[in-house]
Amino acid sequence: MHASHHTTYLQEVLALDPRTEAEAILRHRREFLQPPEVILAELTEEDSAYGDLRTRLLQRLGAVRQAFWRLDAGELAERLSSLQRAAHAEISTAADRLRQVAAQREAILRLSTDPVLHPAFVKAFREILIAPAAEANRLREREHRHMRPEQNEHYRSAWSAVQGTTRVIRSRYPQVFALEEAWLTELIEYNPVEETADESANVLFGLAVLVGFVVTLAAIVGIVDWIFS
Repeated sequence: MHASHHTTYLQEVLALDPRTEAEAILRHRREFLQPPEVILAELTEEDSAYGDLRTRLLQRLGAVRQAFWRLDAGELAERLSSLQRAAHAEISTAADRLRQVAAQREAILRLSTDPVLHPAFVKAFREILIAPAAEANRLREREHRHMRPEQNEHYRSAWSAVQGTTRVIRSRYPQVFALEEAWLTELIEYNPVEETADESANVLFGLAVLVGFVVTLAAIVGIVDWIFS
């Protein structure tokens, strides 16, 4: 090894406090004794193991989602508890969300047998509750589109059905409602008639601006013609 390499190593190690930075000292020693390609190979193996573990955990999480409504309560709790202890934030966060839903699973299952509730919306609601975050957002937007005049010619019936169902969930199943409170409240407060009125107002405003521009332009042209006539 080159003398400069020895010097750099000694300077770095001597600058560390062995009482509080022992791990850093050992890392420097390992890097000093082993060729860079060996270190790279070890790091690659560690990264591969990390990726394999994450893949396995995601597969287990997916399996729980698929069997969520059928699993025995005890087994479901055990699986979710194991996933919550995962060192991967995305896994533990998703497992915690499923644990919250699992606490209301019996009440959620009763939604499907409540004759007042719209079955299609209840089905979508159950999917949203246990779906991955990105998929849940897509499903929420899909349900919202049913109430939009520009995307559903039968929006009024959809609006009535969805808002009627969400209001019943809020009054009869408040703990279930709390799981998706922000989104369900948005559905209850949504008014497609106001949205249509706003769009019409925007169109009229745009026309008024255009007419004003044309009139102004004509006046300017008239003044220019008068000046040079």
